[in-house]
Amino acid sequence: MPAKVLVLCNKKGGVGKSTLAVNVGAALAKKGKVLIIDADPQQSATKWNDAAPEDAPLPMAVMGYPQEKVHQAIRKVMDQFDYILVDTPPSSLAVSTITRSALLGADLALVPVIPSPLDIWEAISIAELLEEINEIRESGGVTLLKSRLVVNRLKARTTLGGEVVDALGNLNIPMLSTMVHEREAYKHAVVEGCTVHDLKGDAGRIASDEIIDLTREILKVLDG
Repeated sequence: MPAKVLVLCNKKGGVGKSTLAVNVGAALAKKGKVLIIDADPQQSATKWNDAAPEDAPLPMAVMGYPQEKVHQAIRKVMDQFDYILVDTPPSSLAVSTITRSALLGADLALVPVIPSPLDIWEAISIAELLEEINEIRESGGVTLLKSRLVVNRLKARTTLGGEVVDALGNLNIPMLSTMVHEREAYKHAVVEGCTVHDLKGDAGRIASDEIIDLTREILKVLDG
């Protein structure tokens, strides 16, 4: 059975695409064989993988491929993995050609957003792209691309304000109920070349639990 393909995308940088790709990828690795295709020229996921200790590598493969025809790379490895996550670059243009290519071969687009109206409004171009991709897929008789918003870097002990909820609604993309918080554990995992699932103590456990909850939701969307 070919891999399920998840693309993490947002026009804006700094929303946590790589952090989610690596930590969700590690959670998915408990369910099957996982590949992260690092299509971002910054190669954050690749550097994270390189920083992993030799005796404790990340539980998934990571392949750097910051090229426009990334959908061709996806097709070549579809039968070798159960899940493929594509970490796409931010773009100063309306839409990155790399992101567009990745979405052509995807089952699910995950759009991380920081919960502020300005950050959410920056995601409008991605929402427009997702609609365009589905128009192309529908005209070709291809299954429509699913998409979900992931609220990321939510401040501790805060909730979504009405203005933020309104802005999220304007994107016309369903939102996953699990929200990922701003936690030091995510930064520590990068420094140590591991994932939050590997960290000791309550901080690591709490971060791991929310990633596992998020991954369960993602799997429900994929299986739905």
